[in-house]
Amino acid sequence: MNTQVITRETRVIDAFSLENIKQQLNSLLQDNPKKIEAFKTRILKISLGYGMDKCSPESIINCGLQALTLELPLESGQGYIVNYGGNATFDCGYKGWQVLAKRAGYSVLADVVYACDEFRQEGFGFNREMIFNPNFSKRNSSDDKWAKDNLTGVIVSIKEDKTDGETHAFVPADMIYKIVGVSPSAGKTDKNGRMHSPHDKWAEQMFCAKAIKQILTKFPIDLASSTQLNEAIQITNATESKAQQSSAALQAGYPQERFDSLFHKWVEIVESGSKPAMTIITQLSNAYQLTSEQLEKVMTLQSHEPIDAEVSHAE
Repeated sequence: MNTQVITRETRVIDAFSLENIKQQLNSLLQDNPKKIEAFKTRILKISLGYGMDKCSPESIINCGLQALTLELPLESGQGYIVNYGGNATFDCGYKGWQVLAKRAGYSVLADVVYACDEFRQEGFGFNREMIFNPNFSKRNSSDDKWAKDNLTGVIVSIKEDKTDGETHAFVPADMIYKIVGVSPSAGKTDKNGRMHSPHDKWAEQMFCAKAIKQILTKFPIDLASSTQLNEAIQITNATESKAQQSSAALQAGYPQERFDSLFHKWVEIVESGSKPAMTIITQLSNAYQLTSEQLEKVMTLQSHEPIDAEVSHAE
């Protein structure tokens, strides 16, 4: 093992010793030693991978904490950690959106439309009809460059599990390119010219992921009762927003006046059992460079957690 790898491992291990990270990890994994050790091992492996070795250990760990709050593994196309400006950011994959939507009571599918396919949309409003016949003999979607060059758009189909009501929406290629274009790692190569971003290595799946997110954002889902889905939308929106900002803006602090005005609302959310304290803490610490005083105060949200009996009685 070379000196560079040893130094990197030491930095990651030291980051796990930070008090706010320890508290978040213990809370999210219920102080389970085996789960905590497995999480640390997974994050350490990711931290040593190409691209991630340039990111701060804290930002990688925070992405892992975000994945824990969403209960999405950082594998199997559900969640990704990508590099942007030396900071790791979390991105939700195609399968991840399907899982989150299913938990909220919806089944979601995506069909990619390419230039070689027959596709047209007729009518409008409630009388809208889509005609789609994929031409598989002419497709070469496993070639990511071909997929990008020939993308027409993505059809997103959503079915409400309770009613079997179906909705179909089309996201055109220019919208998908716009979303992918601000994704942190898209188009990045290593010194040998190799692509490492999921946007470049798994183009079709990422087209689907971005199209689903775009439609779910506008779909009339009661996000108040779909906590994890709503949180994933907020996280990915923040990721895409960060990609349009300068590196200085990435480290922007949380305005104290706004922090003070919203703190009582966070307390109410935690006391009502609507959202765990650690979820709010993770969201804030990942999105902003909190001052030590702000971090200390926001950590007190844990003292407002209702006990299980209270929550059960309230329900």
